[in-house]
Amino acid sequence: MRSKLFITIILFLATSVSSPVFSASDALYTLVQKQFYSAYRNICSSIDVGKDGNLVKPEVFDLQFNYSYEEADAPKNNFTLYVFPCVAGPFNSGSVLYGFEEGAEQINQLHFAEPEYDIDFTDDTFEEVTDIRLRGFSSTNTLFNLSVDPENNTIYSITKWRRMADASASGIWKFERGRFVLKSFDVDATYDDQINPVRIWGEGEPPESKSAVGD
Repeated sequence: MRSKLFITIILFLATSVSSPVFSASDALYTLVQKQFYSAYRNICSSIDVGKDGNLVKPEVFDLQFNYSYEEADAPKNNFTLYVFPCVAGPFNSGSVLYGFEEGAEQINQLHFAEPEYDIDFTDDTFEEVTDIRLRGFSSTNTLFNLSVDPENNTIYSITKWRRMADASASGIWKFERGRFVLKSFDVDATYDDQINPVRIWGEGEPPESKSAVGD
């Protein structure tokens, strides 16, 4: 039996008059644009609600993966990632992400796990931290200043706390077994002109410290 999404695409094709040749992938692209527009038209500054038919163009990435129950040499499953610009500030640009797995019945907005934490500073200069305490986890639907590595199925995101980025929070998520999993999360809580993050969650070590001030 054909999926509901496929039927929706066929109906979209039947009513489209903009082009006599319209592939299913093009229809899917337009559907996710409309889904984003409907959900975020009053939230995202990237959407000009006063302009008729203004659909934001996302970046599109093709990812491949296997489920845990599949053999290592089994054919890969295909997943399409859509990255929509949403908000833009002086030094942070936020994006909203959607995903579609080939053969699925719907397009899904993606949410990403992230730590909740408390920071203790030595004094009100915020140049020295005495403790960062992990309190648990929540989820977010917006990632800032992100970059996607489709070869490794990863997303890197960093939220700068000021322009020079000597204070920030950053994370790496990996797409595996059909979902994005938080692999590491770093916090640089010191406003000290140095990029010197601390890994509060996950694998490996944070990047080496370096100056946030140009030579």
